Amino acid sequence: MTEDQLFNKIINTTHAPRGLLIRYIQSRCARARGIPLDELVKKSGNDQYRDPVTIGEKIAGDIHHVLVQQEYVNWSEDPELADIMGLAYGLTDRTEDEKSWEELFKKVSDLGA
Repeated sequence: MTEDQLFNKIINTTHAPRGLLIRYIQSRCARARGIPLDELVKKSGNDQYRDPVTIGEKIAGDIHHVLVQQEYVNWSEDPELADIMGLAYGLTDRTEDEKSWEELFKKVSDLGA
């Protein structure tokens, strides 16, 4: 299944299987790791409440979007995914934060299905 197919399957529900979310998030992070750092951390310069423009903004926004829509992704029911959701949200506006990218990649690689 392609990333686009995974994305569409996930956003069509508010309770996508955790394994499906993990596959999608790991795929997006694998793609992000392959992007040169200067491209990943590039910021569009636009203000809040705008469509993502740079590749880093798009990846962070996609990860945040699929997680925020799921009813069970919260601190009491799935703290691992809630933590990743928070990191992705922060990166949507602060793509230049290299430490947050590193932390996101680490947490995603440590995810269990």
